[in-house]
Formats: sequence, structure tokens, C-alpha cells
Amino acid sequence: MNTGSYAKFIHSHKNYSQMPKAVLQEELTQARILIVDDAPLNCEIIAGFLEVGGFSCFEYANNGIVALEKLDLFRPDILVLDLSMPKMDGFEVCRRIRDHDEWCDIPILIETGIDDANKRAEAFAVGATDLVTKPINQAELNARVRIHLEYRILMRDLQSYQSRIASELSLAREMQEALLPTDVVLFEINARHKVQIAQYFQPSEELGGDFWGVKETQKGQLAVYVVDFAGHGVNAAINTFRLHGLINEVWNLSDNPQLFLEALNERLVRLLSVEQYATMFYGIIDQEKQRICYAAAASTPPMVMVNKTGDVLMGDPRGIPLGVAPDTRYEMRELPFHPNNMLFLFSDGFIAVPYIEGEGPHSHVPNRAKNTTEEDIALLMSETPCPNAPIFLDRLVGTFNRWVDGKTEDDMSAVCISWPERSGQHVLSGINIIEELEAKEEERNT
Repeated sequence: MNTGSYAKFIHSHKNYSQMPKAVLQEELTQARILIVDDAPLNCEIIAGFLEVGGFSCFEYANNGIVALEKLDLFRPDILVLDLSMPKMDGFEVCRRIRDHDEWCDIPILIETGIDDANKRAEAFAVGATDLVTKPINQAELNARVRIHLEYRILMRDLQSYQSRIASELSLAREMQEALLPTDVVLFEINARHKVQIAQYFQPSEELGGDFWGVKETQKGQLAVYVVDFAGHGVNAAINTFRLHGLINEVWNLSDNPQLFLEALNERLVRLLSVEQYATMFYGIIDQEKQRICYAAAASTPPMVMVNKTGDVLMGDPRGIPLGVAPDTRYEMRELPFHPNNMLFLFSDGFIAVPYIEGEGPHSHVPNRAKNTTEEDIALLMSETPCPNAPIFLDRLVGTFNRWVDGKTEDDMSAVCISWPERSGQHVLSGINIIEELEAKEEERNT
């Protein structure tokens, strides 16, 4: 996650607050100060001034070479550095420290009697953080050392917080992706229902609210759903876990898409806060009657393609999002689904994405739409006829990413289900395929 994303996360969740004053003061008194001056008396005077200011941990160096050696030995939090010294002066010390990956951000406070404005400017140019003039004023020295140490301590604390948040977000993303069906589950469903299922999931930089699932209903038919929670970040991720649990809770209604969505909605209304909601498609593939029965809550439209002709049927996705209003009713709808047809479901990460120059459908048409539309996805499907679901999805996503240069700000989820005409088209070669897939899952988890 980039720095901007961290800042948004910290601002929106208010989980980070300034370090308590008592803790900050304790860290200040323990701060390590390296005093670099070739005159021992100057070192004693500076240390004495700083002791009055509450500092107590000092180390000394009488030239630049010794100062560089003591960086790793003493590990200072700040340098008080003289410019005029034998062997290696303060200018060269600044240059070398700023070129060092580990120490490049340490504050360097220059103490000098040089009046030449050009020399002072040079000191800042080579990496000095601040400057005090000899003879040194005790109050000024303590004030400048304190403010730079406070900044360094608070930045270090913030970086530690950011690192912890990044680790937790990474874990949350892994948990979220674990909600998706595994290859083993998909293979077993493919074998039982004589279908091919392929999936695509591309998370955004921030945590999103996309997930999908496929499982057998109470009557043994194949059900598939695609969910997209509003927003990004931790709240969206938590809501995906909530809804995933609720889906299992109301699975006894899985054979009726209308009642299924209504039951989920009633539960989410009680759980979600204002401005939180989810769009959802839930459909059942009825192979006996060659149709898809579904209900939708403001999802993207389900699309069915006839591979022989390239015709694409676009379903009606209208419905109130889940979690918005109690007692919401959803409509039962149907789409034909015959052998050699392809069902394509996708999240809104595919919609309203800016095209790059010269790409996308109708790129030669003046004043064409600048962003992707649902109709563009349907057109892309019709131009990508293929009875094999994984190959079809790979080609479709590849073309789409070329249209938009792979740049999207939202999660991208897509599910493709084909019903091959020939039985056995779904079967992968090898009698140990389940064992191989399970081994891959175990290796990935490890």
C-alpha cells in the first residue's frame, strides 16, 4: 500500500493518535546524542547545556572519521556536528551520512562560528538539518535538539504503526481471498455438474469488498453469487466476512433466489451502518430446464453468450442494494442457459474504467464514451467466442486490460461458467488431479 493509502486509512479510522506526552518525554531523555567537535572543551560545554535540558546519553568524536565509525557502534538519534575539523570536516560527514541508506534521515545539527553565508548554505546543501551559531546559546541549543528529536521519535512511531497496519491489511487480504472457491472445490463441482468454471480476481491497492462463491443448493442444484460491498478498507473487508457468514446461515433458503436475498437483506439492515451496503447477484443453474433463475440487488447484469452465434443476452440486474432498507422485496428472473452457452458474471470494477488512447470498441468514433460500459463488456464477449471457460476468461480479461492499460481503482472479480455440449469436456486428464490440486492448495497455504 502506498503512502497516500496509509494516510487515508489513518485519517478515516482514527486509530492512530499522537504519542502520550509522558512516553515522548521518556524517549527524549533516553535519546542518544553524538557530539562531534575537535575541541574537547566544546564537547563538554555542549553536553553540559544539553544535560540542563534533560538529556543524558552522549558520545563524542573529535573528527569526522571517528564520527562515522561511531554511527553503528553508538547508534545516535541526532548529531551535533562542527564544520571545521581536521582529517574530515563536517561538510564531508554530512555528504557521507546522507548517502548511507540506514542513516540518511538522521537529524544533523550544525554548530559553527562561520559567518560566511555561502558556507552556511553549502552546509544545508550537503545535508545539514539545522544550524546554531557559536557562541552557543543554551536555550536555543536545547530547543533545536528537542524539536528535531521529537520529530524523529514521532516519525519512528508512525512508521512502526504503518508497518503494523500494513501487516494486518496483508493478513486481512489473504483471509478475504480465502473466501473464494479453491481449485479443488471448482474441479469437484465441474465433475459433478458437467460444467467448466473459471474465476478471475484482481484486488485493488486497498482492501475491497468483492467476493464470489459457488456451491450446491439444498436440492443439489448449482448456485453462484457475486458480491460487492461499497467502499474500501477495513470496513469493507469486515463486511465481506459478515456476509459470508450470513450466506451460510440462510443457506436453507438457497433454492429460492428471491427469499434468499430478502433474508440476507433483513440481517444486513440490522448490522450495517448508514452508507454501507452491498450489491449482489444470486442465481441457480437449472440444467434440467436449461435456465438460470436469479435475483439481483443492484448488481452488474448477468450475461449469457451463445457460443455458436456469438449472441449475448443481458439480464436485468435491478434491485435495491442489500442493507439499505428493511422489508425489501426482490424479483425472481430467468435467463435461458443451454448446452454450449457461457454465463459471465463480473463486479463493477470492470465498469467506468477510462480507456487509453486508441483502445477499446469504437475507438475510431468521434465523441465515443471515454469509460468502459456494460455494453462494451457484452460486445467483448461476442468477439471472444470460445466454449472453454478458462481460455475464454483469459482472453476476455487480457483484452480488457489492454483497453485500460491494466489500471483500475477497484477490485475486479469475474466468474465464467460454461456448459459444454460434449460430456467429458470438463474433465482434466490424469487420475490424480484431485491429489495434485490439494497438494497445490497445501503448498500455497504453507
